[in-house]
Amino acid sequence: MAVTDDARGLLEQGRTGQRLPGRSEAAARAVDDVAVFVESFAPRPRMLVFGAIDFAAAVARIAPSSVTA
Repeated sequence: MAVTDDARGLLEQGRTGQRLPGRSEAAARAVDDVAVFVESFAPRPRMLVFGAIDFAAAVARIAPSSVTA
């Protein structure tokens, strides 16, 4: 199905968009005005700090408290 392939492509790219089915698919379903909206959610960025030097300690202190373990 073309819409399914388009939706999977959008999700793999992390993009949000609207897809309209092709004429042959719309004719087969006898539906003229069909649109599929795909919303992609990306995970929050993470930063891992390694090291026992002053710079690593300073970066770890400025990180939001919800990120530190």
